[in-house]
Amino acid sequence: MRGIDDYAVENDFNVVAAVGAPLDPLSPSDKKRVRVFDFIGKDNVDGVIMSRKVSRGLSGAEIHAYLKKYAPLPVVNIGKKARGIPSVSYSIADSIREMVGHLVRDHGFTKILFVRGRDTNYYARERHIAFCDTMQSLNLKAYVLEPGIGDYYYEGGREAIRILIEERRERYQAIIAENNLMALGILDALKSVGIDVPGDIAVTGTYELEAENPFEIPITSVFVPFYDHGRLAAELLGDQIRGKKVKPSVTTPVGLRIGTTCGCFFPEMRGKGDAVPVPQGGPCSAATPPDDFPRQSREQLLAVVETTVRHYQSGKRKILT
Repeated sequence: MRGIDDYAVENDFNVVAAVGAPLDPLSPSDKKRVRVFDFIGKDNVDGVIMSRKVSRGLSGAEIHAYLKKYAPLPVVNIGKKARGIPSVSYSIADSIREMVGHLVRDHGFTKILFVRGRDTNYYARERHIAFCDTMQSLNLKAYVLEPGIGDYYYEGGREAIRILIEERRERYQAIIAENNLMALGILDALKSVGIDVPGDIAVTGTYELEAENPFEIPITSVFVPFYDHGRLAAELLGDQIRGKKVKPSVTTPVGLRIGTTCGCFFPEMRGKGDAVPVPQGGPCSAATPPDDFPRQSREQLLAVVETTVRHYQSGKRKILT
């Protein structure tokens, strides 16, 4: 919303937010909440932007059909591409490839678990396929925790660790959570049983949370430019309102936000695996945080580094088995 709001302020537009629910799958309570979308029309707005959270369970054809009901209003979709609808999106496959590549090439990990959320939407299926394809391209086995356990929520991350430790007793070098809420739950669950991150196992997410991290440890995650998505969507809509021709779709790049939960800034954590050579340099080559870290974050991170190194050197470690 911030990207949309900033564009609106700069261009003298007013923003009306219709707070409803995802269109698919619909729970009984959601059926009432989505009725707010039926009140949108040419009598009260000049254009419509559909957010990714609203359309996440729909196919491209379903998004096209739904947004066409607002004709002749100009529309924009934030999310997957839909024929005839200007869209803003990012490459889900690229985001997973970035993370797997970092863990394998920069850290040398070879046994990586992907903790899925639900299997009910396009984004979940694309992440799963991208993870399996990327691991296969590196000649590594793809370990996947079946969908539904993680469920995209903090408690789902905790439940995933409970199952791994109490029921399956499986061991991995790294865990990729399908979103950062699950990553937070995984971190907390590991901490509660004395398993050190990143000393015993690395944990990462696939996109950043806007909310503050309660553990004060920077999570290694894929950076998705959601602010840019909102602003680009607003620009596409504004241009249509002014009668300008716009691109059918815009795809933004993704990148890694390097934190400490993967083992970066800890030189002794590199090269745990031996199936893939670890290159020199790269984002893990420094034992200290980058110079452009905010002062407070830098001091917190250095404190985490010192504490973890002392703990690691003491030899008092537990391994997830």
